[in-house]
Amino acid sequence: MPDDRRRRFLGIERPRRPGAGPEPSAATDARFGALEGPGAPPDASGPAPVAAGHVDRFRPAAERPLDVAGRSPERQPFVRCARCETDNTVYAPRCTTCQADLRTEAQRLFNERLWAGRLAQGEVEAREHAARQAALEADAAEAARARREAAE
Repeated sequence: MPDDRRRRFLGIERPRRPGAGPEPSAATDARFGALEGPGAPPDASGPAPVAAGHVDRFRPAAERPLDVAGRSPERQPFVRCARCETDNTVYAPRCTTCQADLRTEAQRLFNERLWAGRLAQGEVEAREHAARQAALEADAAEAARARREAAE
């Protein structure tokens, strides 16, 4: 069986005898030669530089940062509904829970009072934190002084 396959493979294309096929003529050479002229001679200095515009498409696109609203401590990051006290995004026109209008004057005043109270509470907490830190530092200094005295 393998010999049979080999014989078939060898017989796929039989060798051509000289003069068996059509010979290329001068008309054929002229016809195909007219399509492609001789190329430009190679430059002795090396390959021509590639313009930057040709390879720009392969560079990764420049990453653009996300457009986000700036965060400031004075700006309220949410709107709380005066009716059901659900926190909503600052861009929401209606409460997501009770569908109350979040753009009314009463709603605006409620949120201003809420945010003023939160800012005041934050200031109190910051002062308490600073006092605790100062007490911790004083305790650490006292402990270091006591260790020095014990070592002496």
